[in-house]
Amino acid sequence: MKKKVIRHKSKEKWWPKAVVAGDKVYVATSAIGDDGQAVSPNFEEQFDFTLGEVKETLESVGSSMDEILEMTIYFTHMKEDNDKAGPVFQKYFKVLPMVAGIGTSQLLPMDPPLRVEVTLTALIPS
Repeated sequence: MKKKVIRHKSKEKWWPKAVVAGDKVYVATSAIGDDGQAVSPNFEEQFDFTLGEVKETLESVGSSMDEILEMTIYFTHMKEDNDKAGPVFQKYFKVLPMVAGIGTSQLLPMDPPLRVEVTLTALIPS
């Protein structure tokens, strides 16, 4: 089985945002804009941007948000932002996939600071 690497559109983003292997796609993304900086200091805007990137990435390989098997969300302000995630989730999901939330002291350093990052695995239906 060969893997296919899906890269970010921006040349500044040299790391992959997804890898396709067989009938699965593995995604890791955050709210980093084309300028290489966080899109906003606001958690909800960062999370919405991040899930929008997930949706676009999944659809580009023939998958969808409904095909997500598991998702891990990394929060830098977990106590403050966990409750804010619900309304953003509702925009992208009818039924939530299996989700784990992890609090961390810092993500990739930038200004404004990143507050959220997402990794996930999804199926690519045949």
